[in-house]
Amino acid sequence: MRSIFLERLVPVAMIWASLIGSTVAQESGGNVLVNPGFESADIGDQSGASVAERSGIQAHAGEWCLRIGDSSRDEIEYHNRPSTQVALQGGGQFYAEGWIRIDNAADNRTGYGTASLEIAFYTADGKYISKQNVGATSSSKWVRVSNVVTLPYEAALLGFRVTPADRVAPLRGSVFIDDLYLASLPVAEESDRVRLTAAPSPPKQAPEYKAPPRPGDGRYLAQTVAKLENGFDPPRPLVIWAIGSSFTDFLGNGEDLIADIGERFPNAPPIVYKKMIGGSTPWHLTRGWARHLVIPDQADVVLVCNFGSNSGLEKLLVELRSRTTADIIVGTLHWCRDHESVWPDPEAVTRHLDPPAVRELCEQYHVELVESRREMTRYMVDNDLEISDLLVDTVHQSPYAALMINANIARHFHRPDDAVMDKRHPRERRLPVSSDQVARTGRWKSGERGTALQASGPASLEFEFTGAGINLIGWREPGGGSARVWIDGEPAETVNAFYATYIQPDADNFIDLDSSDVNYRRHTSDRCPHGISLGENLQPQTWTIAMTSDAGDYSVTGSVTGADGNGNAFRPFSSSSGQIIIDPELWRLAKTNRRGDKFTFEVIRNTQPLICLLYTSPSPRDRG
Repeated sequence: MRSIFLERLVPVAMIWASLIGSTVAQESGGNVLVNPGFESADIGDQSGASVAERSGIQAHAGEWCLRIGDSSRDEIEYHNRPSTQVALQGGGQFYAEGWIRIDNAADNRTGYGTASLEIAFYTADGKYISKQNVGATSSSKWVRVSNVVTLPYEAALLGFRVTPADRVAPLRGSVFIDDLYLASLPVAEESDRVRLTAAPSPPKQAPEYKAPPRPGDGRYLAQTVAKLENGFDPPRPLVIWAIGSSFTDFLGNGEDLIADIGERFPNAPPIVYKKMIGGSTPWHLTRGWARHLVIPDQADVVLVCNFGSNSGLEKLLVELRSRTTADIIVGTLHWCRDHESVWPDPEAVTRHLDPPAVRELCEQYHVELVESRREMTRYMVDNDLEISDLLVDTVHQSPYAALMINANIARHFHRPDDAVMDKRHPRERRLPVSSDQVARTGRWKSGERGTALQASGPASLEFEFTGAGINLIGWREPGGGSARVWIDGEPAETVNAFYATYIQPDADNFIDLDSSDVNYRRHTSDRCPHGISLGENLQPQTWTIAMTSDAGDYSVTGSVTGADGNGNAFRPFSSSSGQIIIDPELWRLAKTNRRGDKFTFEVIRNTQPLICLLYTSPSPRDRG
């Protein structure tokens, strides 16, 4: 795979990790990687000008290691291994480590001054999900880098990547990798590969922060509490989506929150925590992520601990309320250094937050409000703490502050004395097909738990609903036949029901590494359209937005439709066919995009025209 990188050489090496299947014995210490020390000659195919080969020079252990270099001058080179299905799909925490060193005297040139080892996660069909850092070094001696990473629930492939961790002048040298390790966290701990550090301690010997549930906590989370108490039929995880800025990122990957919820609901279904974050991303821009990630995934809970204008928050809440059935949690922020002029008034309006306005919006849209600002202020005043005592820099919360915020959120997963839930018009409801609200033709009889059982011959079910979507829940039975789906008198495959996937910036998009204006320019995902809208005449296809100038001009092209118009990132755009609408409000930092930058997304039909499961004899193993 080869791609052009404008102006800067940034070599990247990708090592697809071969993973042991469930029927194969694991390597030493529970390592799920095959050939982790590169002792086998199988390291994948070579391509282009990149160099990724076994080396017998000063291996960390054994006789061999992997050497990565780059002899090209203007290209990013990827070294790919064949995609291997991950036998560990389903989320969870893993311990990853590797040994890495840089040898500036080795043959071939490289841009690595500080090399970073990362793990990238992909879906089963190879779509990028996210990445997590393992560690970095600039040493010429072997250095072990390690980290606890969270496997996204939907991940089916992963790869170890070696990338530059900073900008340096081109060097002569190579990066060497050896003894990669990956295992689930419990297995790694049992094998003495890792000992987790103790939980963070309160600053200045203050007492431990406590956040037990109160009678009013969970007032707007009754739907979620019922799921935690009763589970799902058929079984599935409860999905929490967190979207926001680095404030959200500093809360972690859901470990503390999930643990707290599990203590209060010991019989809860598995909980999956997903997040999408960006540096300094306010409420109004997260609306695009809500549209393209959270809503199609039909999350059970949406968590927003962020900042921005009141209008931006309201637009986000309207988007979520109108297109998903999820419970919503909004948290007020901790104190930052530039809030010192109004300390310790938790109601004071700052550039990040207007607490009274946020409270009013949450009440208006039946959103659970977590008053972290108010609750943390009380603890800080009672224990003579200053703002800086709960920060790691001028704005970001310390590990202990993150623990406090997660505890504040967790206390709201609670059955309150006075829950607010419209029983006549719930956001989610389960309708037995034997109900009087379902019209039936043909010969049917009731089955287990109100499901329908077809006796013989043609038959149909018909009902009316208003909402974001509908799921048919039943039992799969081999030889049970099939059912066609019609919506408003039209076959489901012809109905105008689509969604757009996440807008993926191209890996080659320009990054101004010399700029000190905003440090998040280093991230391609922070300088792109965060959201688009779908118009009329939609066709399923892949769309590409390609920058045609350095002044925000772009072209829009569909894989089926073809060229579909030209626009500018600072003005509203509607494609020639009417399918794609781009609002400049949701395009972040377009002034930093350069000619040649690309962004792609897919438009996918959101209906199922044919269901291959008629109900003959229930088989719990095949429920779906």
